Amino acid sequence: MTTPTSFSIAGAADHELRRSPAAAAVGRLAAASGLFLSHFEYRVAMPAPEHWLPADRPDLGSVRDWQAGVLPESKYQGFRNDVMIGSFHPGHRAKWTAHELCHGLVGFAWRPGASNLFHATAARLSELLPVALFYFFDEAGLRRCPDHAGAGPLFGRYCRACEEAAMQGPLERDPDAASWMAQGREFVTRELDAVTKTLRLGRPIARPWAALDLCSDGLAYAAAQARRLNSEAFARYVTQFHHPDRGRHADLDSLITRIETVMDWLCGTGSASPWPANPALWKVQDVAWRLFEVMEETEGELHGELDRALDRLAANPDETGLAEAIATYRALHEEYYMPDPEDVFAVGYPLPDGLGLSARQIEAGIASACPNAWHLLGEADADHRAAQVTAFAHAERPERRGIGLRFTDWLTRHHPGQAADLARFEAACVHAPQADAAVLTLEPEPGGSELALAPDVTLLQTTWPVLRHLEFTQIDMPSGVQTQPTIALRRDASGEVLVSQLEPHMAKALRVLEVSATSPADLALPPADLDALMTAKLIVPQRWTI
Repeated sequence: MTTPTSFSIAGAADHELRRSPAAAAVGRLAAASGLFLSHFEYRVAMPAPEHWLPADRPDLGSVRDWQAGVLPESKYQGFRNDVMIGSFHPGHRAKWTAHELCHGLVGFAWRPGASNLFHATAARLSELLPVALFYFFDEAGLRRCPDHAGAGPLFGRYCRACEEAAMQGPLERDPDAASWMAQGREFVTRELDAVTKTLRLGRPIARPWAALDLCSDGLAYAAAQARRLNSEAFARYVTQFHHPDRGRHADLDSLITRIETVMDWLCGTGSASPWPANPALWKVQDVAWRLFEVMEETEGELHGELDRALDRLAANPDETGLAEAIATYRALHEEYYMPDPEDVFAVGYPLPDGLGLSARQIEAGIASACPNAWHLLGEADADHRAAQVTAFAHAERPERRGIGLRFTDWLTRHHPGQAADLARFEAACVHAPQADAAVLTLEPEPGGSELALAPDVTLLQTTWPVLRHLEFTQIDMPSGVQTQPTIALRRDASGEVLVSQLEPHMAKALRVLEVSATSPADLALPPADLDALMTAKLIVPQRWTI
């Protein structure tokens, strides 16, 4: 089956769906179903009514806030199986795009008055195929770096070389492809057998695989979501906005059938029908639930107004209906004390009336990553700074890098100057990769092998004014006009970022190694300088001594 050059799925990068035959199959079916992704960092997490939250379960997640350019994700409170729109998280690896879209293709099971065991099992099933895709089906034909070729999923380990290799597209021939497909089917079969036993015995039966335990995940999901799922508001929401042929399953058997059908499709052994829907319908569902959450905390006339607004939206589940609902909410907000429309409609994708992205949340993220640059940008004109953030957000494309790095690139292109230079330095520091365990542990012994730039090192050309602004007194800064300094950044074992100033000839050598490994002789560095760079763990051997 031919892979399209463009899937035209909003919020998803095409190359992340061309990485493997299974990912491409998910992309084709998702595109036909009108599914898309929401930007995690631009979406405001609505606070759930307190009476829907589980008591005494802090382990299930809490309110999120930016921490050094990273917006944490609350796994069980933030994720909902009834949201058909997937999430694009810049901090996740490329595998997640197909995984998120697969959730929308599978859907969810719900019935009124269901037990917590039903909710836990339904959640387990909703997660099953996306997880099998992530760890098995996506590995078939997947191109990885030479070190990890054919080795399978890396679990929690991140490999930049693997991510770059996958961007080239799938392997033309993969001798292990059939094995990965068979292992994925076996994983699904084992889980379905465990679900059957769970339903027969009336107690959860786990079938862990490596570090994965979908049974445990399902129980945690039910603990976090059961009160919401059993509420009158949710029952009405499902009835009005979720149709049985568009992702909602009335029972577990229907959900299991859909799992098996979509699995056959992505394995290339069967066909699957897309949901008869379009992006506007999924948006309406998403916005409707946010309005239900607001309405749950209201009473009297305001409750009645929101109630009628939801009825009208259910009757007109399209862009026009969305625009009317937004206009109604704005008018009510002028009259009543209620959540800000900018937050309620900050869903992480464009909505009518210029809504959809949270400028406040984006600004907070940039400020947490580049605090000095953020202050400098706002010193002269805070309104201009806000306009810059809005322009940046609307120009963004899906990119898996930290918000500080992304904003810095945009600022450098459109508004070069000291603030952009300062932001580049701060973003490089705050988003510096974690220290590499091998680099920390193994002793370098130069001379016996080719040398490489340490994998956890970032090279940055900065400016003397930036270093002066940040008061780097330990760095020798000339008073006259000089070549702009090159800095090497790496973290130590505690996570602290170490900053090393490089002499021009050292910087030139490291730039060579940034492209490819080479011999010590080709670097033409004095022995003392080479030893200093290796002692600082900026250069490492390609082969370590055994």
